[in-house]
Amino acid sequence: MFKNFPAGRGQLPRVLSNDDGEEMTEPLYGNRCLQFFVPHGVNRYAPLQIRDYEDVMQNRFAPALESGCDGWSICYNFGAMLWEPPENDLPGVPADPLKALEKRWHSGKERQFFLSMRVNDLHHRYYNRPRFWTEERIANRKFFQGPLSEEYWKKILVPWIKSGKIPPVKVTENGLLWVTHHYELEEHPELAKTALSYDFTHPEVRELNLRHLAEAFEHCDADGVELDFLRFWWLFPEGKNRPELVTAWIAQVRALVDRQAEKAGHPVKLIARVLENPEEQQAMGHDVEEWLKRGFFDAVIIGRGFLYSHPCIKNSIDLAHKYNCPVYGAFDSGHFCGTRFRTPQAMRAAISALYCQSVEGIYFFNHYAPSEYYLFDDAAEPEQLAKRPKEYFVDTGYLHDWPWNSGGLPAVLEKGEGEFLLYFADEPSRAERLQIDYDTAVPFPISVKINGRKITLRNTPGQAVSRSSQELADALVCGHNRIELKFPAGNVNIAGIGISSN
Repeated sequence: MFKNFPAGRGQLPRVLSNDDGEEMTEPLYGNRCLQFFVPHGVNRYAPLQIRDYEDVMQNRFAPALESGCDGWSICYNFGAMLWEPPENDLPGVPADPLKALEKRWHSGKERQFFLSMRVNDLHHRYYNRPRFWTEERIANRKFFQGPLSEEYWKKILVPWIKSGKIPPVKVTENGLLWVTHHYELEEHPELAKTALSYDFTHPEVRELNLRHLAEAFEHCDADGVELDFLRFWWLFPEGKNRPELVTAWIAQVRALVDRQAEKAGHPVKLIARVLENPEEQQAMGHDVEEWLKRGFFDAVIIGRGFLYSHPCIKNSIDLAHKYNCPVYGAFDSGHFCGTRFRTPQAMRAAISALYCQSVEGIYFFNHYAPSEYYLFDDAAEPEQLAKRPKEYFVDTGYLHDWPWNSGGLPAVLEKGEGEFLLYFADEPSRAERLQIDYDTAVPFPISVKINGRKITLRNTPGQAVSRSSQELADALVCGHNRIELKFPAGNVNIAGIGISSN
């Protein structure tokens, strides 16, 4: 079917990085002082002064060209299409930024360029800077999940869209529904978590997504499409899920992608980023197994990128492989912010844990800091990565309001006892240190066991550290390890559990 296309076109990349397009849209809409992640151990941003469009490209995109990343997935549909730059005074902006980006990515070595279509994008809920409200979106408000009253729309939202600032409100007795950040609409509990999101029950909404994808194909020669079901997984109003509608819509997307492949003369892959837990998938109307059975996808991306030890990860990988579908392990370094695990050793361990659970590639999400692009190189060569020092850890992140019991940290042991899983992806003989971080006000742990074997510890303020690497080697297995903790008092705050590998 596909003949005479360049070598490598349409293949699945080993390393796929999702770029949210912010470094393109923000400067085009007037923001000349972008904020970008400072690497390693902090949860803050550093300013970047923008003089011309090449400054924009040199921040994230150009360093990626020199890295081991062979797949770039660009998000284009959170309110502004990247091929429609507004009038602006930024020098050097190409007439069609999406096309220019794709051409630049494809130049040189074999690399794949994907379009990331965020299904019912989370940003439609709260990343709502006024300049991203297109006339189309305003006209489509009748398809929002709501409920939004006409009075609220006219007195609050329309003035905000026009003026760029939403009037402040008092905190209600129920408190804010979402953590206040730089997203203006988060401070308005009236909007809830679905008020400004499309309701997939409406055929017009499903058609809107198809039209946007077809239009994106007109502006770049893509190697694939990523359907991101995690940016906002509530596709329907609560209690009104219609999974058969989503499945039928994906079949339409698959047909559109295949038509584009015929037109382009090279394969165009379709992949999906899906929730890691089957129970959560079902609750949200995502019939992932049915999608796999019907062979819609050339690969799937498992999860949000902050679980590496939870059994749902391996279960989901095995399910995809049951239907001969390759898998990307998801990695989001931002979830380590505010923890001691935003280090090269810990992040390499997370990637190793995913590879050890049989993923074919690694998908990076919100990986903003070029100083951390060495992880692209590590992920591109898992055989070399296996030889590097690491620190494996119990699933840890700053998003502690898990939608289900993940067994992650931090955690409070109300009775002084707890059990955790840690995935160790090296030979046990390489283990050299167990470290448990806990509330300094509590006594030293009575007992720590790994897979039922007691580990000897020494006490330091707020930490318990293993003494014997031989004990660790004897207790550990390559794979999931059960760690049991027992303290003499209740309400112990456990912040982290890590095992170093030399």
